[in-house]
Amino acid sequence: MILRALFLILISCLSSNLVRSQYPISCESAITICEYDTTFLSSHRQATDINNIIPQVCGVDMYIDDLYRGTNWLRYEFATTGEFLFTIYPISMNTDIDFLVFTSEDDCSSLTNVRCMYSGSHSVNRCMGTTGLAKDADDIYEYAGCDFFDDNYLAPLQVDKGDVVYVAIFNSDDDGTNYHIVSRGSATLLCNDEPPLVTAKIYPNPTAGLLQINAHNINSDDVGLEIYDSNGKVHLRQSVEVNSTIDISELPSGVFIIKLHNDGDLIMSQRIINIK
Repeated sequence: MILRALFLILISCLSSNLVRSQYPISCESAITICEYDTTFLSSHRQATDINNIIPQVCGVDMYIDDLYRGTNWLRYEFATTGEFLFTIYPISMNTDIDFLVFTSEDDCSSLTNVRCMYSGSHSVNRCMGTTGLAKDADDIYEYAGCDFFDDNYLAPLQVDKGDVVYVAIFNSDDDGTNYHIVSRGSATLLCNDEPPLVTAKIYPNPTAGLLQINAHNINSDDVGLEIYDSNGKVHLRQSVEVNSTIDISELPSGVFIIKLHNDGDLIMSQRIINIK
């Protein structure tokens, strides 16, 4: 047990996503998690006002004042469809960690409770310590105490592209024990501060002389176009609109290299077969 606790502390210290100096004490101040990694969270008892954003938790009317007195909020936005899971590791395995999971329209006034973990009993070890969303779990809530079927884990959450999920984590023991959350799953996370990927498509290939160019996430109306033959000779160099059709029928039959540039950066390089 001591070695496990030391191991968890070491992981927390080495984590690439540490949260020590600030407390995400409300949905509005939630920390956006952009990568599946370990996030260290400090236990606290800072209070926030009840803002009545959640009419029900666990499918019933439940008194949730404690949720707003010591809760850490995390925000996840998903770039792809898939499965969302996480595991919460308290430094002390005798700590009762609870959590709620909400879907949202990216607005803290539109939270919908979809997972609820309130189980915990110091007389039953299986409802203490590590908790989270686990692949082999099938229940969506566990109430206070430790019923026969409770195991301190809830079912994974299926998410779609564009979904926003909030996780509220609460140390119900109020023992000052810190914890970390390891987030994972098959759904890809989206970072709001990352610029969208610049992509382009050129078709058809082969072509009888006309090429359609479609460039995406470009900050201008035009891109640079270059066409080379197999000997490296430049046959065409000009600026074209990001979504346009170009005529290369004047080029001889053969294989050419077409390149697109944006602000000096190469967007794509593709072989094009021109058929006369």
